[in-house]
Amino acid sequence: MQGEFGWLATVALASITNVLVQIVCCRVFPAGGTYHSIRLGALAGLAALVVLFAVPGRAPYSGWGDVLPAVAIYVCFAYVFFHFNNMGETARRIRLLTELAEAPSGLALDELVVRYSAREIVDRRLERLLASGYASEAGGKLCAEKGSVMLVVRVIWLFRVLLFGRKRR
Repeated sequence: MQGEFGWLATVALASITNVLVQIVCCRVFPAGGTYHSIRLGALAGLAALVVLFAVPGRAPYSGWGDVLPAVAIYVCFAYVFFHFNNMGETARRIRLLTELAEAPSGLALDELVVRYSAREIVDRRLERLLASGYASEAGGKLCAEKGSVMLVVRVIWLFRVLLFGRKRR
């Protein structure tokens, strides 16, 4: 690698390793779950970063001046990628914990299901989509509106297909 910032390619390779290990884990060991694949991917990427910096014969690095920023950037990537994968699960858990916290004496499972029903979840999200213009209603039917959000939806769908090997609903 040449140039002052050649070490950034090393960070990119470590990040690609992270994603590829997660894909392999989710496809080969689906019962292991997403969290297991996230941990293994992050560790594999970090190991790749260490190995790539340790390979003799590569372009000279300026010691810790290149290694520390590389590790910091990789850790930031792994952190963001973790949250990208974890967003939906976290939101549901926080909502359930909020309902439980608001009932100090506890809730029966049936009571919790009533408070956090699928209908309420769908209604809230549809209300937001309609209000923001991402969806429209005509003749009793809902339609997705084209725009930048649909691009994001397609990118997320692509990542899920790549990561899990199938379209999840």
